[in-house]
Amino acid sequence: MTDYDGWPSPSLGGEGGELDIELDDMADDRPIASDITSTGGGKTEIDQSPKSLNAEQLGEEIDALSFDLDQLYQAHEALESRVSHLFALAERLEEGLTSQLERVTADRRDLADARHLDQLKLAETFRVLVEQRILPIAAREARLHRSGYKPERVARLVSEICAVLFRLPGSAKEGLLHIKMSSNHWADVAGDLAAKAESLYQNVAETGLPFYWDFYLAPRKGLDESWQEPWVGCDANWPARFVVVPGYFVGGQIFCRQRVFTAPRGQRTPKSLAVE
Repeated sequence: MTDYDGWPSPSLGGEGGELDIELDDMADDRPIASDITSTGGGKTEIDQSPKSLNAEQLGEEIDALSFDLDQLYQAHEALESRVSHLFALAERLEEGLTSQLERVTADRRDLADARHLDQLKLAETFRVLVEQRILPIAAREARLHRSGYKPERVARLVSEICAVLFRLPGSAKEGLLHIKMSSNHWADVAGDLAAKAESLYQNVAETGLPFYWDFYLAPRKGLDESWQEPWVGCDANWPARFVVVPGYFVGGQIFCRQRVFTAPRGQRTPKSLAVE
């Protein structure tokens, strides 16, 4: 282990390799904040006069720290209990809502049923995967590009990763490895992303409702706000250039709108923005 600056390093000495150091010696030798004074000109001096810390004072400090730790532990337990209670309450409310939804929609084919409620959770899982996993990977990669960070590069990388994950989830890892990335751990990251996408795909399929991720786009046309929205930093009034995140449709309903990169007319958008 590395010694902290200003603290003596205990050394083996004496017969039998016994530690030749005492607590009072350590207290006498190491400087404390009050020992350090400024002499002007950006220089400091350390007061080397001995300051003893007797066993009684040390015991009092230890008792005080122990009391503080005990208080923190009790507060942590109370908070943990409260969180568990809230989770249990949320679960009961969710079960009640699901049951009520099933009763209300049992004879109504024009209304969403409990399977659609499950899709809301899966849609949130989809958004989290994109925003908390794929987007940070793309942003980091864009910063490493030889020509510097550009928002379009982030959008393109997110687009390329999403296209692989949600077009053919069964072979996603192999497809991701064809995307040129600078990270030495890209194979592991690609495997993790592919596994998450495959798990999401299976969970969606288990609901029994028809679904698809929508990549369709009419280039250079305006966005349809009913099922599209501009990518972050883009203007909804600019023409569409490419799909960044596909839309998520289930049973004829939109659960996640398509997110589209837009750019003013006449502005060129490179076909590939991956690290070269």
